[in-house]
Amino acid sequence: MKIIYQDFLLFLIFRKKDMAVPKTDIFYDGKCFIPKMNTENGEVDNQTLFLYHQNENILWADYDGGEIKKGNMVGTVAMNGK
Repeated sequence: MKIIYQDFLLFLIFRKKDMAVPKTDIFYDGKCFIPKMNTENGEVDNQTLFLYHQNENILWADYDGGEIKKGNMVGTVAMNGK
């Protein structure tokens, strides 16, 4: 799709994203979480937002807010979603 905006020609490209079929009881992809509590020496707080992604049993999150400028984490999810 082409769009002309303020003398700029913009191209919009839509890619089909293959959705992974969840193999776990809980599917985290696209969910946002804000922590309710933290450990005494933890750096996140109720202003830190975690955005989760999941592909099969691979789980990762990007997070920022509060004292955190930018962070990420990667892990796996068990079949029961934990």
